[in-house]
Amino acid sequence: MDYLNNGIAKSFKGDGQGAISDYNKAIELDPQNAEAYFNRGLSKYYKKDYRGAISDFDKAIEIIPKYTTAYYSRGIAKYYLNEYKEAILDYNKAIEINSGYAIAYYGRGLAKLGLGQNENACSDLNKAKTLGHAAASVMIKKSCQ
Repeated sequence: MDYLNNGIAKSFKGDGQGAISDYNKAIELDPQNAEAYFNRGLSKYYKKDYRGAISDFDKAIEIIPKYTTAYYSRGIAKYYLNEYKEAILDYNKAIEINSGYAIAYYGRGLAKLGLGQNENACSDLNKAKTLGHAAASVMIKKSCQ
């Protein structure tokens, strides 16, 4: 049985706990399955278990050190815990791996706003806009005028 894909399907259907159960089984069968850790982390994130999500994103990154979306997702979880400085470090790493990752610039901009670093935040939000992130325009109008 393909527990990873079953978990993904359950997640799309809104069955977060069922998805986590399948990801757990996928990890039991293959403890080096970074995708299972990542997807379990997303399921935990959507349940607002940010610490649990961070733990799973940590493991995914340990297995695949250049896992851009895991760095970005871990940054979001840290952002929602008001750990803005730590979130920025994750967004920095995602951008280091993929300099065109618009949503990471956007996330970093929001984290910088959280720290009161408005000028730096606006620079990141403008970069996100330039790279095509639509929501950046709204935040620029709201925070950078």
